[in-house]
Amino acid sequence: SAQFDTKIEIINIVFREDLLPQAIKTTLLTTPYILCKFTEEELSFVELLCEKLTNEEKNSRFSKEYCSSLLSTLVVMILRKSSKIHYDLPFFIQQAIVEIHKNFKNDISLNTVAKKIGVSTNYLGKIITATLNMNFNKYLNSLRLRHACNLLKHTKMSIKEIAFNSGYNSFEYFLSVFKNAMNISPSVYRKNNTD
Repeated sequence: SAQFDTKIEIINIVFREDLLPQAIKTTLLTTPYILCKFTEEELSFVELLCEKLTNEEKNSRFSKEYCSSLLSTLVVMILRKSSKIHYDLPFFIQQAIVEIHKNFKNDISLNTVAKKIGVSTNYLGKIITATLNMNFNKYLNSLRLRHACNLLKHTKMSIKEIAFNSGYNSFEYFLSVFKNAMNISPSVYRKNNTD
């Protein structure tokens, strides 16, 4: 097997989206992938930020604000170093994504989003698919499922309540979509992901 001198280090950071300002969150959501290379000095700074985030006590004064600031610094640094970011993304796409995020729990459609931002439904659908590499319904569904998973892990709400809270009008449809996407039922997911 081939031998490489280059050291590769993977840093995995999982965070709540609401810790990021909307402009940064929108940029992340509309960037298909990010690839960047850090100098040793920059990598040391990234590691320092990660260490500060890891060691922050939840109950410390202004903890949420401090973590939000550290995380924003880290993400902006990554975005600025990225060679694949789309700075010329049309403003209406950013508006559409913000609209979807604000209303995914409600009865929202591609048509209602298109009307809200003043573009044709067909055009918006094509641009969303091209930008996010998935169509509107798939993207909407991914947001709803992510929200449902979060509620299953962190609340005691019933699965039926979670289905409706996540934007599904039919409990049976929610069960079907969840099983297809996750390969397990919501109740098994909850059991596997709670202490």
